[in-house]
Amino acid sequence: MLFMLVSAGIILALGVAHLVYTFYGKKLTPRDPALLFQSTFLPVVGFAMLGGLMALGKLYWFSVPFRGICLSFAFYAVAMVLARM
Repeated sequence: MLFMLVSAGIILALGVAHLVYTFYGKKLTPRDPALLFQSTFLPVVGFAMLGGLMALGKLYWFSVPFRGICLSFAFYAVAMVLARM
C-alpha cells in the first residue's frame, strides 16, 4: 500500500509541476505553437489515442465517459479540419 501511495504521489507532483510551469512560467512554452497543425505525425497520434480511448470506453466503461470521449474526438476532428483550411 505504501509503494502505491508513493507512486501516486510522484505522479501527482509531476502533474502539479507541469501545470505550474505551463500556466505560470516560461519553461514549457512551445518554440513553435503551430507545430501541431503542421505536423502529420502528431494529429495521427492524437486520433489514435482518442480512438483507443473510445474503444476502451465502449467495451469497459459506462455511457457517460464514452460519450465524453466521443465528444472530445469530434472536437479534435473539427479542430484538425479547420486547421487544414
